Amino acid sequence: MKGAISSAVLLLFTLAYADFTVRLNKGDITLTGASGGVKRSKTGVEQYVVYPAAGKQAVLESKSDGLRLQASTSLRADAQRVATAKPNAAGLLEITEAVAIGNVQLDLTRPDRTSQANSNKLTYRSGKTEDRAEFEGDVTLRDKSTQGSSNLTAVGQRGFMTISPAAEKKKNPVRRAELTGSVKVTIVQAKSEAARAGNYVATGDKLTVDYTVSPAQAVLSGNVKIDGSSDPDTAEITGVTKLVLSLNEKGELEALEAIGEPVKSTFRRPATKGSGRLGAR
Repeated sequence: MKGAISSAVLLLFTLAYADFTVRLNKGDITLTGASGGVKRSKTGVEQYVVYPAAGKQAVLESKSDGLRLQASTSLRADAQRVATAKPNAAGLLEITEAVAIGNVQLDLTRPDRTSQANSNKLTYRSGKTEDRAEFEGDVTLRDKSTQGSSNLTAVGQRGFMTISPAAEKKKNPVRRAELTGSVKVTIVQAKSEAARAGNYVATGDKLTVDYTVSPAQAVLSGNVKIDGSSDPDTAEITGVTKLVLSLNEKGELEALEAIGEPVKSTFRRPATKGSGRLGAR
């Protein structure tokens, strides 16, 4: 820990010649920007402020335990980031709170997938059993494959996600997520014998996603409207009060249930074989 602090202080004196960079715990945590500063209290708590250069982003990256996550973590922003670090039981500095402002992007990466969040402002706080990330302004949540394709994309005005710092590397570190305010969700349907691959698009007032249950579920509620397409079938459902989406391990749609009275379902079937299936009641 002393080495990391000394390096940070040294960089304050070389600020005019290089980007501001702080590396903690042998590089497990790295903060970079065009400028910044370090403030240390008597109890060992340190606060870092990082500002980006024009046309670039300030970055906080964690390869292992920086935000108490075993998944690789990257937090980027256009305007400002403030990170607070405290010594943990092992004597290493641990980021306990991070605030990022301006075109924020949070990536939680594991070997096969990435959970990504974009917003105008992010506040990340560590907890005893779970961490919590709160988002404000034009929020987008994505579940992406390593090839970059998104199986689930949800947009809203504000929201949060809870994150398990003890998640196994191949497991989703996101435990639960919530979005509110004119929510739109787009999800890929898993290809099966009963349904062809396609996308389902739905809108509502609130989306909650729960990865602690099996299968994982995404629930959309409040003024729900569905415009679903499954090649070559299309279905439209209105009058829904709640939509329950069951997800497989890849985050694809396996089954759905549309709940509400009255429910109107319209299926348009071209003269080809194969059909998608929707359940409504």
